[in-house]
Amino acid sequence: MSSYQVFRIILQFIATSDWSTKGICIADRKTYPSLPPIQLFHDTYDVVFIDSSGLLNLLSHMTCEQYNQLKHEAILSHSYLDDSTHNGFETVFLRPVPMLLKFDTLCRITVSEETIKGSSLFDHMTWEAILM
Repeated sequence: MSSYQVFRIILQFIATSDWSTKGICIADRKTYPSLPPIQLFHDTYDVVFIDSSGLLNLLSHMTCEQYNQLKHEAILSHSYLDDSTHNGFETVFLRPVPMLLKFDTLCRITVSEETIKGSSLFDHMTWEAILM
């Protein structure tokens, strides 16, 4: 199997799965039955993709909106690669798409450091990383 075929299979898997309602776990739950249940991760996170240890959600910081965008891009890419009327490889991998053409609206919000530090929405470590 070529890397191109593997990539297409992964795109199809992302496009047809729904990790926001039925997450996946690549850990061996039969060998380690004491691992936390997937539902526990769903109760905590929007999107669930648990690593091979069974303890880490690799998509813990992904929102449902970001996940839906990922699925949309996977569907588009898979359809371009399947289309025999044009060169799908070039469309997916070589043709840049400027952000202004990709989205209808772009917003820039300027927030002062004092406002950030006073907010309970984000923890201090996250904002330190953003501000540096």
